[in-house]
Formats: sequence, structure tokens, C-alpha cells
Amino acid sequence: MLAAFHEDALRDKAVRAFAQKVSLSIYQEYVDLQEDSPAKVTVTLNDGRTIERTKYYATGSQKVPISVQQIKAKFDVCAAEAVDKTTAERIYATLSTLGE
Repeated sequence: MLAAFHEDALRDKAVRAFAQKVSLSIYQEYVDLQEDSPAKVTVTLNDGRTIERTKYYATGSQKVPISVQQIKAKFDVCAAEAVDKTTAERIYATLSTLGE
């Protein structure tokens, strides 16, 4: 997932062309619910049909927690950007003991 934010990906002509088709709107029905961070994605297809999906709580929030395995997988992906695997394992082991 992080690879999507690397400079080469951000310079990709197909990505940039697609980005021109994306817009951001505030859905008025969610204005008073900002604390819960609801989000709605609406995709309009070339033939005019629309597909909508709503998510009221972010994955990883207190209301939609992620598993220990998902946390570890996310940590590994992020850490790989900065340190070698052995160092990442040591950091994770240390972080895992915080709060005990």
C-alpha cells in the first residue's frame, strides 16, 4: 500500500490521469458526525451508473479494531521502508511490551 505513495507512482501518467477524475465532497448528512469520521465513496461509471459505499467508522478505530496480526503486518510494511527486517523485529518486540 505504501508503494502507491512513492515518487515513481505519483509521477505515473495513468495515476495522474485517474486523479483528475477524482473529486472530494462533504456529504451534508455527515457534517455533525465528524467525531465518528464517517465516509462515503460514490463512483460514477462512464455509462452514468453510480456505486456507493459508506463506512461509519475507520478500520483500526476503537469501534472497528484490527487484529494483532493486522497490526503486525502493517508495522512490517511501514518498517521495511526505514530499517532492515532484524531491526524491525527488535523494534516490534520492544513496542509490544509497552503498557505491560
